[in-house]
Amino acid sequence: MSNVTTYNFPTRIRFGAGARHELGSVLSEAGVWRPSIVTDRGIARLDWFKKLVESLGHDFEVNVFSDFEGNPIGSHVMAGVASVRSHAADAIIAVGGGAAIDVAKAIAA
Repeated sequence: MSNVTTYNFPTRIRFGAGARHELGSVLSEAGVWRPSIVTDRGIARLDWFKKLVESLGHDFEVNVFSDFEGNPIGSHVMAGVASVRSHAADAIIAVGGGAAIDVAKAIAA
């Protein structure tokens, strides 16, 4: 039995134990090939995150934007917008907590 939950608003949200292991197949199903992952500096340094990015790198051109920590401000969002645009990303993925989700949503807007 899977512990992964999916919600569809208009935005698809997947979370739960092991959800990161399904990311590649979810991206492929959506026709995404140039994702930008938005996460904070702390998560970007973790081994499991590095392994995730490495595993996606075999099939996708991945960009990581992590130039912020808690309580992001407008300049963080603008730097993220520049990063996502220069990568020509076709999807934005938030990995982490509130700051990462807030920055990713602001970049996408």
